[in-house]
Amino acid sequence: MDQNKTIRLTSPIWVSVWEDGGSGTPDECVCDLAAQYETEIAHALRDFLFQSFQSDDLMIRFSLPENKALESKIRAKIQAAPLSVCTMEDRLYAAVGLELTGELTEDELDSFIQQLQTQFRDDWGAEFEIIGVPTADGGVVCARLFHDGLSFSCEEQAPRLG
Repeated sequence: MDQNKTIRLTSPIWVSVWEDGGSGTPDECVCDLAAQYETEIAHALRDFLFQSFQSDDLMIRFSLPENKALESKIRAKIQAAPLSVCTMEDRLYAAVGLELTGELTEDELDSFIQQLQTQFRDDWGAEFEIIGVPTADGGVVCARLFHDGLSFSCEEQAPRLG
């Protein structure tokens, strides 16, 4: 492969509004209105990742303890996996840009996604979910990266230059 390649994995973020200012249980999900909170959630997520891990690169936390050989193959191909947020069609998504030095096999991509789901559900994603994110309108929302029906879409992006 002559050039590095980037693919982007996206998954919907479930956003709930805390009517009581960030305590108690958040109200129901407002996915259709979540895009309006993109800036606030993006800043909160970035701040959380840098405070916790000094980076937004999810490869720092990537681990396949049950299959170190597969982990090594994946690490050799994924140079970085920064997490951000984006909106598409008025919905808010978590976006992981995989900066690749080689093609991932289907098994490698599936294993990466499964480990990413574990991070979202049991690791730092569970911690981020309970953080109240102040909004520009004076409210507080929470952003849930892991939820029922979580799935990732994969799209190829233009090669990065330089």
